[in-house]
Amino acid sequence: MSVPKPTEMTIRDLLQEELRKRGVTVVPEFSVSTPTGVLKPDILLKNGAPYVVETKLGAETKLLEAMAKLYDYSKYVTEAKGAFAVLFPEELRRPWPHEVWMRIAVDPKLQCSVIAIFKDLRPSQPFKGNLSEIADWMAGHVLRVPVVEADTGFAIKVLRDAVSYITASVRQLRGKELEDIFGGKTVFENILQYEEGSLSFGGDASGCDVSFG
Repeated sequence: MSVPKPTEMTIRDLLQEELRKRGVTVVPEFSVSTPTGVLKPDILLKNGAPYVVETKLGAETKLLEAMAKLYDYSKYVTEAKGAFAVLFPEELRRPWPHEVWMRIAVDPKLQCSVIAIFKDLRPSQPFKGNLSEIADWMAGHVLRVPVVEADTGFAIKVLRDAVSYITASVRQLRGKELEDIFGGKTVFENILQYEEGSLSFGGDASGCDVSFG
């Protein structure tokens, strides 16, 4: 008898359970109608303020996919005060027996990655930790009532942080691969005013030739 392969939703459900334990209101898989179709963020968190969450399971580049989606959510989920991109590690894809998989998923040594981007004056922040630790960290932000003026450049922050992440973590990718990760070349053309040959990465994020308008 084959063992069912764990899915992204399996580990996402565990994260949602941990967040509820900490007093966060969790709205799973809600949808938002837009002029270009329906967006379906993975989770909406509420209490101090609403926050959108996009989760991924797998390789490090999956975190880029989550961050790319945060850009669309920032345009249409206007009530949200920030967003989280969460990456669960590749090892959780293995078809372990359920009891073994659960032990691994809640193991204190398991490392998940989160990048948070806020609409207020809090800086964008990366965080790594086990399932309990990232739930603590996310809940700490969600349960806090925003008290500062909103930052209207949130969409630009999402894109700039995605570029910084690319520079630090996936510098070996070529231009075509970057276009594929972000959903096609039109993203760069329409949002970043990107032209053929104009996207390059220097020694650090400040050396990028990307223009943010």
